[in-house]
Amino acid sequence: MFTNMHDSFQEVIPGLYIGSQSALSNPYLLIAKKITHLLGVNNCKEKLIGFTIKIMNLDDNEDTNIISSFQECINFIKSSKRCLVFCSAGRSRSATIVAAYLIKERQMSLTEALYTISRVRPVRPNEGFLKQLNDWEKISGCKVCRVLSESQKIVQEEDFFIVTCPYCQLPMAITKEHTARKTSDLTIDIQNCMNEVISKYCPQNKHVLGICRTHHLCWHMISEETGCMFSKKCDVIKI
Repeated sequence: MFTNMHDSFQEVIPGLYIGSQSALSNPYLLIAKKITHLLGVNNCKEKLIGFTIKIMNLDDNEDTNIISSFQECINFIKSSKRCLVFCSAGRSRSATIVAAYLIKERQMSLTEALYTISRVRPVRPNEGFLKQLNDWEKISGCKVCRVLSESQKIVQEEDFFIVTCPYCQLPMAITKEHTARKTSDLTIDIQNCMNEVISKYCPQNKHVLGICRTHHLCWHMISEETGCMFSKKCDVIKI
């Protein structure tokens, strides 16, 4: 099943590699594979000339909050042409990051992601990482979470962001927590903030405020003149 196991790293999908830190001992092989970026998810101190390197100092412990680093790592991978993700042994931390990427960017399930990696390299994320990957799988399937991670943030409050909708360019409010509960105080704060943003950025148009029927709380300004693909996908209703 495993290919090129004599090497210290393997290609999971085109342009994305996983391996151990020992891969850095052979920079000529990295160059031969046309790898441009190195993402270390351990406390690696090595520096190689000619590569773009990012080090995320994460411990391989079940209580390590690795999920908070997923998006930063994914953004780094996306900025590369060919990226090697490595940790000390290339089995737990690096596998977790690669799996998070496959779930988010390739719309794989967690099972599919781990199977895709294990076809080329034996990996075993620790139980704490697996739990966080399960949470990530749920979040990554959320259209609202995807918008929150990719959209320009106009306002940042304690419990929510105001961002620009990627489809209609109108403001929308999204709670920071995927599982936040709707309360009257939160609704009032968001309505007031949204009204201020609307009056500042697009006062000439008539809009009404709607709430998305999703598990992740989201308020969206709805234009009375034009529709919005996001609003339709998330079944926004007027309030």
